[in-house]
Amino acid sequence: MLSIAAGCIRRRLTINSVLSLDDARKQAKSILGQVAKGGDPALERRKVAESDKHSLKAVCERYLAREGGKLRTTAKRRATLERLVYPKLGTWQIDEIKRSDLNHLLDEIVSITPLGNRARVRLRTLTAEVTTASVERLELRPGREVIAAFKATATRLVSGSHVPESSA
Repeated sequence: MLSIAAGCIRRRLTINSVLSLDDARKQAKSILGQVAKGGDPALERRKVAESDKHSLKAVCERYLAREGGKLRTTAKRRATLERLVYPKLGTWQIDEIKRSDLNHLLDEIVSITPLGNRARVRLRTLTAEVTTASVERLELRPGREVIAAFKATATRLVSGSHVPESSA
């Protein structure tokens, strides 16, 4: 056990009990050196121990566990998080994520081609066919960034020659 004082804060820090006396003294000197430089080794240990609790994935999973029974879309939300968010940001600490970090989850609308009461919306990564009412309601337009999530109600194979090139 090592008692340390950083400013007006006093903390006790446990040193690994498997160490020899000489090694324990060396570790204690190292810790005291960190304190002398303005560090707080006890706080750093606590942050490391609690870091898993505050990752984006852990926060989302706690939310889904708590509120999932009340939502009809829990499975859909979990699938979207696992497919799009967790691979890129799942291990990040929730308080370190900035809006600019989320921008790479977005995809840009390249073109919108009217097809009667439907419209073909082409993103950089996929092409979707939606109703013109959806285009108006969601205010879709070329250059706008959207999160590319979808629910397939029908599939249709279109050869590459029939898919319009971007006009942007």
